[in-house]
Amino acid sequence: MALVVAVMSMMLMAALGSALILTTTTEVAASANYVGGVEAFYVADAAVERLVSDLPTVGDWSSLVGLRVETAAQALLPAASSIRVVVTVTAAAVEGAIVVRADAYGPRNVLRTVEATLARTDEVGPASVRRLAWRELR
Repeated sequence: MALVVAVMSMMLMAALGSALILTTTTEVAASANYVGGVEAFYVADAAVERLVSDLPTVGDWSSLVGLRVETAAQALLPAASSIRVVVTVTAAAVEGAIVVRADAYGPRNVLRTVEATLARTDEVGPASVRRLAWRELR
């Protein structure tokens, strides 16, 4: 009888230990996925902002339509480990405006996308670019 109780107790402890290991592994994976998503979002946002900062030097924005640049994220954020970013420029529905879209691909198939619609103003320098819309796509 004591042997049966001991074996049953060991089986119960093994089941509880297995459940604890499974829960811990799931939590670690979810946490890593969340961190990768936040990092990818910041890389996508940095890519859009980088292009926005370069736009005042471009004379004719229509020459940018169709532009597609793919690069590693270290050029934008040195701490971004294994993220790849793709920036595309398309024409907007508003005359003279462009849509800049940055897709950041992180580890574990994480994808974060930031899209901004930009227009030119009569100002000079950084103020010559106006953001008509900004959004994160999911």
